[in-house]
Amino acid sequence: GVAPTLFAVEWFTTLFVYNVPYATAALVLSLFLVEGGMAFIVQVGVSLLAHWEAPLLACGFETILSELKARLRLLEPGELLGALRGLAHRARLLRDYTCTPPKPPPLDPSDDFGPGSGGGGGGDDS
Repeated sequence: GVAPTLFAVEWFTTLFVYNVPYATAALVLSLFLVEGGMAFIVQVGVSLLAHWEAPLLACGFETILSELKARLRLLEPGELLGALRGLAHRARLLRDYTCTPPKPPPLDPSDDFGPGSGGGGGGDDS
């Protein structure tokens, strides 16, 4: 894998200003001031990685960083907003998803699972 320190440090220290077109940088800085800080900048980074997940994973190790930089240089404000909305949608889905395992069916007291019963508790013996 590619370590985030190879690309994310530059994003976070420059608030993306160094990496994106002027209009996108202005949007990032405006939202940074409104949203209140570094948590938003991390959200921008995560949303872009999620937004570009498929094409980035299709790249080889040698080309993934250049592909990421090329995509950032062309990033328009509308695409950034779409990526942020996509991440918010995923977060809502995850928040609303509950991972409660199904309850097992009640045991029938007439079933004999003792030794020699052939039940063994292990499913189909055929």
